[in-house]
Amino acid sequence: MKVIGLAQGCLLCVGISSVGMAGEIDVRATATYVNVSEHKTERLGGGTILHLYNKGVVRSDDASSPLHLAETNCFDTIILGKEGGFVSGAGYCAAFDKDGDGYWNTWTGTDTGGLWNAYHGSGKFEGVTGTGTYTSDVFLPDRFALSFEGKLNMK
Repeated sequence: MKVIGLAQGCLLCVGISSVGMAGEIDVRATATYVNVSEHKTERLGGGTILHLYNKGVVRSDDASSPLHLAETNCFDTIILGKEGGFVSGAGYCAAFDKDGDGYWNTWTGTDTGGLWNAYHGSGKFEGVTGTGTYTSDVFLPDRFALSFEGKLNMK
């Protein structure tokens, strides 16, 4: 289903343009995901609630970013209307770089775009916060790609 693949990747899989420096960092990246599992629950009165798990990889605009080619995992909940159209969605994700350092974020949005918020990190990302937007680039029923922009605040 077109809506499923797009919505579940609304995670913050970003590339950081500067590493090891405290302060605000611009985020510009794309991430590509595959759907791993899906659980459907029919809503009373019509529509569907989808619980999704997907895995992805980040491609930062800056290849020196610690998150360039980082692995990501997301858990998402999507609400579809009676006719199968996207109503709303939200979820959380974790991304880990090649050193095993990672950060966590939430997302809210629709099948065309939305917001992400970073709220936790480990190693070089400890204390990270940030926010930004995502838009959909391309999607198929079992995979999709999103673009991200925003700011991360490194401690």
